[in-house]
Amino acid sequence: MWQLVREVLSTPVGSFAFILSFMILAGWLIHYITRFITKWTCNMEGSKSTVDKVESNIDSIRSDISYIKGMINILQANANPLTQSHSPIGLSEKGKKVAEEMGVAGMIADNWEHISTYIQDNTKSKNAYDIQQFCIETASVSIEKFFNPEDVSKFKTFAFNAGHPIAYYGSMIGVLVRDKYFQEKNIAVEDVDKHDPTLQK
Repeated sequence: MWQLVREVLSTPVGSFAFILSFMILAGWLIHYITRFITKWTCNMEGSKSTVDKVESNIDSIRSDISYIKGMINILQANANPLTQSHSPIGLSEKGKKVAEEMGVAGMIADNWEHISTYIQDNTKSKNAYDIQQFCIETASVSIEKFFNPEDVSKFKTFAFNAGHPIAYYGSMIGVLVRDKYFQEKNIAVEDVDKHDPTLQK
């Protein structure tokens, strides 16, 4: 076939040989491309699980990047943290006050059935540390996955009026979600340290 291409290129333009060769080449290219696209489509349909896995990995990477960006925004805002730094993580006095002002406990209660199911369905690991991280990251990056649009709007309005990025409140909200989930599943908060990789010997 590549010999045919070379012949077409060396044939004088306008001659019968050139036109015939060009038509044959065009027909071959159309056939080859059509066959390739059909094969590619069949492979994609037959590998739906692979495609789903790739999409899942992309979503995970996007979530991690959003979480990092949110944390950078918090540091840039020179904001006081709403959680205590020691492990297991908990609310600071300021965090407790802000949570009460926002009415976080009430919004968690209103959305609890959905929140609990979402955590159960989307946490690959069921140890206390990984559940805690999942709650905090989801509340920081994708708060709409926990709460209904009306409550998300309340969070955003509160954050806007306070002059903070919404990710600033993520750890606080995530800790409260974690506490309620742990209570529901009879998991001790202290179990977080048993699975914290930074505390493992």
